[in-house]
Amino acid sequence: MLIDPKTKKSLLNLLSGLEKPIKSRGFPAGFYDSAVKISLNQSLQRGFLLKYVLVDIMGFPCAYQPIEKVAWEIDFVFNGTHCTVSSEKFGYRLYIRSKDRKIISRLSNQLPLIFNKAVLLLQKHLETFSASEIEKGDIIIVNQYKELFDMYTFFKRQAQRKRNLRNIKTKEKDFAKSWNTGIKAGRESFYFEQAAYFAFFGLLEHLLVLLLAFRNFNPKAESIKKFIFLKWSEKYKRIFNLIDGQFNEYYMFLVKLSRQNRNLYAHGKFSKDNSSMLVYLAGTGLISAKPFNFNDNADAPLFRWLGGSGESFQKLDKFLQLLTEHIDFKVSMQIIRGGLNIDFSPKERREYKKLMHSGDASEFVEHTNDLIDRYQNMDW
Repeated sequence: MLIDPKTKKSLLNLLSGLEKPIKSRGFPAGFYDSAVKISLNQSLQRGFLLKYVLVDIMGFPCAYQPIEKVAWEIDFVFNGTHCTVSSEKFGYRLYIRSKDRKIISRLSNQLPLIFNKAVLLLQKHLETFSASEIEKGDIIIVNQYKELFDMYTFFKRQAQRKRNLRNIKTKEKDFAKSWNTGIKAGRESFYFEQAAYFAFFGLLEHLLVLLLAFRNFNPKAESIKKFIFLKWSEKYKRIFNLIDGQFNEYYMFLVKLSRQNRNLYAHGKFSKDNSSMLVYLAGTGLISAKPFNFNDNADAPLFRWLGGSGESFQKLDKFLQLLTEHIDFKVSMQIIRGGLNIDFSPKERREYKKLMHSGDASEFVEHTNDLIDRYQNMDW
């Protein structure tokens, strides 16, 4: 990322009090034993950019992975006091080599302010840089499949639990009480079902975006950002070939499900068929403005009170299972379910193609997760 001369001049003025050490890693033996360690976790904003400011722009020396649990260290001298700022397993740390409490107090307050102002100067350039990378399609999508899947599973199971309560035969002799208990369980089952449908379509939309990286994505021909905000049905048709009978069948099922449940409740139960409106018919009274349909009983009050059967969830689960077994999606689902973020860069998309050609990504997922775990724990 390039910055303009004006911004660099501002950074130079802001950081003018920081001097590079005369010798790289030239601090005296026992430096850390005699230094005061201060946590910057609460005071430092966007600390991950600090190394970029000090090293990549300003040219300060940096030690990468000098010891276990430390990602990088940057040495500098500020107003004659030797200091180090570092990225460690449990956060960012500032080391001040001084026994003077006044100096320690002043620097522990002053340096985080300077660092934050330096990072803030980059904000405009970061926005421009990010927009450019997105336009090129050179981005990584954070994989949130597990969280969204768990959310869907939670509501689905809660709906099932309420259905089971509805169907339990009790010894309650009071018919009204027994009836009301069953109705309450059915109604709550219906509420959880609606939440589960919302969660599933959220999961589906996220999954379709992740799968784009495996479906001959061409950043010159299509925009990731525009794709993200397409309707789920448009994304579905881009990812899945509807000539395939299975995917066409699920598409029709999902369209119907979204119209009956997701769309209706997402828009305050207002629908295009006028079902939320009544008109007055002289001599009869209020009647529904909705066109009559003999088979349309899904929205009847009794249906909502009794709750559904759970059959829709079985079909949704079979759809997800199909993706894990289908020859075109087995590898991509291994990677997605393995929790890896999805990299849209040309290099990684070529790697994905190789894995899809091999038919198995289990070793790739295991190896990558091991590297991520080691990096997060800073085990070098």
